[in-house]
Amino acid sequence: MSAAHRRLLLAALCACCVAVVSACGGSAPSQTPAVPDDFLGLTSSGIVGVPAQAEKTLLRVQRHSGVELQRQTFSWWTIEPHPGVYHWALYDRYMTLAAHAGMRVLAVLAEAPVWAAVAAPRGSHLPASTQFPPRSMAQFAQFAAAVVRRYGPHGTFWRAHPHLPALPIHSWQVWNEPNFKIYWGYRPNAAAYAAMLRATYRAIRAVEPHAEVVTAGIAEGDFGISFSRYLAELLAADPPFNTLAINPYAPNTAGLVSTVEAVRRTLNSDGHPSTPIWLTEFGWASGGPPSPFTVGTKRQALYVLQTIVTLAEDASQLNIRGLVYYDWQDGVPYAGRSNFWGFHTGLVALDGTEKPALSAYYEAAGVVHTLP
Repeated sequence: MSAAHRRLLLAALCACCVAVVSACGGSAPSQTPAVPDDFLGLTSSGIVGVPAQAEKTLLRVQRHSGVELQRQTFSWWTIEPHPGVYHWALYDRYMTLAAHAGMRVLAVLAEAPVWAAVAAPRGSHLPASTQFPPRSMAQFAQFAAAVVRRYGPHGTFWRAHPHLPALPIHSWQVWNEPNFKIYWGYRPNAAAYAAMLRATYRAIRAVEPHAEVVTAGIAEGDFGISFSRYLAELLAADPPFNTLAINPYAPNTAGLVSTVEAVRRTLNSDGHPSTPIWLTEFGWASGGPPSPFTVGTKRQALYVLQTIVTLAEDASQLNIRGLVYYDWQDGVPYAGRSNFWGFHTGLVALDGTEKPALSAYYEAAGVVHTLP
């Protein structure tokens, strides 16, 4: 597809973005996809644990909206609230409904139980947090291996449910945004995260030798170690992994694409030209407090469409593994957290109203799988 053709296509599709999904309608011609079947993903915060019928409906609506993969946190503290005691019921139900919906899953292994997490910095008076890293990387690796043994390709869950559509988890993301203070006990350290990645990689691949181990998404922000410095320090520590994840929030599509291009250059120059890049979070806020990422409903839709089509077209050149939009629905501040732009990036508003960005996502999905 030429640049001129793409501009015409984007202009035509953007005119459709103000409509709801059903109004845009239609399906793309069937042909060999230019990207993996699970290239287009979505985070759906809070879906695990909602009433079963609501969970089932959400997964099916998302699948019909063009979502091929859900990036879902598999919470250590939920699964193993006490050492060696595993509670699988919530995630068994989730995997059952995801399989019925035809949805693949990128599992994020995170959220340490208080019994396993590091303590808050001395003198900080901060409470214990499931966002703090574990005291023992070996314990975390054991948890990771347990989840893989249950939901991976040879998992006990699938053997116990032989009549389910077989959609085991192949891709495992180790933690989330460890360069931010809040996700690493207020003391982020790339070498410490590399130790987590090294232990977890070995544990996962011992269970499933062909599993895809994905780094935590690294993001830019004023909350810890800068993106570029953390990436350099992580690569210098040389932990094993298959795919590098980034969460490249930017004011617009051009800024986001520039970040991806810079990461590709860094990987190439560091001896990782074949390492794929997975955008495991990106998005824009349609409202909420002013920020560089708060752009209104029309621009949110435009950037969603532009970003997906542009990066799908450039996926081979930049070696992009996939794109995960954040989030399905707007959120509300949780205890102790003030309102911020990240609660307003949903494709759907808090009251369930579809935003133009949902139509944009749907239309982009149709385009992605017709690219030559």
